[in-house]
Amino acid sequence: MLFFLETIFTFSALLYVQDSEAVLSCGDPGPIYNGTIIGKANFNNGGIIRYKCNKCFDRKGPSTLMCSRWGHWSGDVPKCLPKECPPLVVSNSEKTLTGKRYGFEYQFTCESGTVLIGRAITRCMCNGRWSSKPPVCRVPMATVPPTTQPPIHEGYCPPPEPLHNGIIQAVRFGIEEKYQVGDRVYFLCNIRYRLIGPTYRECGWHGKWDHDNPFCQKKKDEDTEPDNVASVFNLVEYCSRLFPPINGEVMGSNQVGSFMEFRCHDGYTMVGANKTLCLRNGQWSKITPKCKPACSVHECPSNKKCVLDAITQRPTCECNLKNKCPNYRSAVCADDGRTYRNECRMKLAACTMNKDLKILHDGPCEPIPSCHIQPNKQCTKQLKKPIYRYNAEKGECEETTQATCHKTGFNGYWKKQDCEYYCGKTGVCTLDKDKGPCRNARPMMRWYYVPKFKTCRRFIYFGCYGNANNFATGHECFTFCTDNQVKKKRKSLA
Repeated sequence: MLFFLETIFTFSALLYVQDSEAVLSCGDPGPIYNGTIIGKANFNNGGIIRYKCNKCFDRKGPSTLMCSRWGHWSGDVPKCLPKECPPLVVSNSEKTLTGKRYGFEYQFTCESGTVLIGRAITRCMCNGRWSSKPPVCRVPMATVPPTTQPPIHEGYCPPPEPLHNGIIQAVRFGIEEKYQVGDRVYFLCNIRYRLIGPTYRECGWHGKWDHDNPFCQKKKDEDTEPDNVASVFNLVEYCSRLFPPINGEVMGSNQVGSFMEFRCHDGYTMVGANKTLCLRNGQWSKITPKCKPACSVHECPSNKKCVLDAITQRPTCECNLKNKCPNYRSAVCADDGRTYRNECRMKLAACTMNKDLKILHDGPCEPIPSCHIQPNKQCTKQLKKPIYRYNAEKGECEETTQATCHKTGFNGYWKKQDCEYYCGKTGVCTLDKDKGPCRNARPMMRWYYVPKFKTCRRFIYFGCYGNANNFATGHECFTFCTDNQVKKKRKSLA
């Protein structure tokens, strides 16, 4: 009775253990947008998934999920939200912008009768900071009489009013007869003058410039202009203000002898010099570079396309066929000696390995042929019809019903005449070396027998096909071929 109860208890405990371990996987918890999984995800019981958000994004939620023994995750997949910039106080207003995230752009405006000092547009950048400080609105100390503009053409702006005691710098280098929507012009004052008003104007819809034209006001602590140009150069302490390239930033000092450095935003590549020097004559040594979309200047081979890395935002080349190959099986043998599921998979592998693979034939590749393969207990099976195998001990082809697991017809699935040709009467050791057609395979050092000199020599084998006069070592080659000849000679004398 005691034995019976103990058996029932053991059986029940076994069922409980099996039932508790029946749930071995929690399943895929779902994708993480704007983020990646660190390492390899494990959905099984006790498995852990670690998450990381991409650049410019902050994680909201747990960084790690664990699969419990009951088949439930320890939490929900975290969210990766764009970085949030601090509250922005709008000048001349009680309004404060809060909760603004990466990519948000705000344009400041001033009331009539005042001019904007500073940058009119600020952006929430990838590092969670605003691209510039809020500007201020001030009443100008002097006014410039308005000028009449030429007729406005829809979609274009006329040239801006001239800037007295200063210059106007166009983005496209030169003053045009008309400007397209979105074009900008920048204003710079001469030495001893300061700019009052916006630093640039942008062409808007219906052919109108935003803001009013700025003016250059003479500094109070400066004397009248000198009579000769040389004395002007001697008084130069600063170069003109540099403006950042579109989709970029500029940092540094505009004092003589100092450098200004340029940097492009994520996803853009710089075309031109990344820094410029303020010379003694008040001129910059290099012009402002351009920031172009990274993939527009990044060249890729014809079988690849340019994409931006999700984390670094740097351009990289990705195979065109990635995630596009069908799953059907139509095996092909390539000239690297490998079998691929289909032709598309072969082309994808060639792109990934930077090789030019070609199809040798349809169907899987076959291993190295050999005359001296012997059956083993794990692979041998009885056949209904007899086959011929070369017997290395006797040095002849013999009939047998035992098949080896070798995939080729060599030494296992041969006809009598084939066996005798390669390994019997003619003999494998009389065949010339054959490097094989797989030029893209990894080359290897092999040995072949030279009957004329009765010795073995090395040769480069390309990894697939060829013939059976192909040995891994010189000792194996010499032993096999010399023993083979001795056995044949003894047989002929008998």
